[in-house]
Amino acid sequence: MKSIGTILAVIFLTIGGLVTQSAAADRAEPVDIENLTIMDGYEPGIGPAMGQIRQVSGKVAVVHQDQAYGYQAFAGMDLFKGDTVLTGKDASTAFKLNDGSFISLSPGSELTITQSVYAPEQKSRSSFMNMISGNARFVVKKFVDARHSEFKVKTKTSVAGVR
Repeated sequence: MKSIGTILAVIFLTIGGLVTQSAAADRAEPVDIENLTIMDGYEPGIGPAMGQIRQVSGKVAVVHQDQAYGYQAFAGMDLFKGDTVLTGKDASTAFKLNDGSFISLSPGSELTITQSVYAPEQKSRSSFMNMISGNARFVVKKFVDARHSEFKVKTKTSVAGVR
């Protein structure tokens, strides 16, 4: 058996029946991708990028924090603190955080990047996600020498974490 220090921590969250669109605890109301205004072009969010979209299939949108409109997601698009990633009914997407964690969203999913801080020089990582609806797969890279490492996913009914 491989030692825990050398294994990738893989979290499978199949949230479908546990979380509904009304579970948007961190904002006033959920985002409906079918009625979302999609802006032409793209404006980056505020602060440093926390990750980047790697793959897009179908209608996928990114909504920056405190905005009522979104942008059509594309491979190479930077993600920022507070960004919400939404997938349409026949869509999927995958993105990578700066710490090497990889997240993929199934059709009809909505996830907000609440926080993602990666400081390799300080051997520290802290990531928090809010899974509002749908299904996601999180592949979280284990840091062997980390002084502080946490990755948490909040849903309507629970919080899952990796340390």
